[in-house]
Amino acid sequence: MTHAWVRWLVGLVVLSVLGIAALQLYSTRSPWQPYAAAARQYLELGLDADSSALAAQSVGPEPSAWVMAARRQDPALLRRWSGTSFRVRAGNRSGDTVLVSLESRTASGCPQSNRLTAGFLEQAGRRRLFALDSRCVKGFASAEIAPIEFELAPSR
Repeated sequence: MTHAWVRWLVGLVVLSVLGIAALQLYSTRSPWQPYAAAARQYLELGLDADSSALAAQSVGPEPSAWVMAARRQDPALLRRWSGTSFRVRAGNRSGDTVLVSLESRTASGCPQSNRLTAGFLEQAGRRRLFALDSRCVKGFASAEIAPIEFELAPSR
């Protein structure tokens, strides 16, 4: 009797693993996800206040200044952002410029603390930030980028 129970359990585990593997083969990945990972890594550098690494991964001083302003204003928020896996809400490519609207799974404090917009410039195979923005970082608005806003059409 015990032997049949173990055989059933092993069979169920094998079928579960095969089912998960099959689902992963056919699931699509967002083309914007690498940008979410790059934004998170940039925020980690800002948390460490690594200005030389920030400058190397950005185009101009604005992204570095924005991250440092966020670090001064709300270090806990920057820690949450740098430790989270962002979900991409929307993305747009125009030539060598990519804008992504990101959403974290953790939110507290500022009502929009789970949203972040990032602008990237891709040249010669390098992806560098030119702008970051969130409504939670006060007194520092990048002139280069505005948050990506969109509305869903009502379903019929």
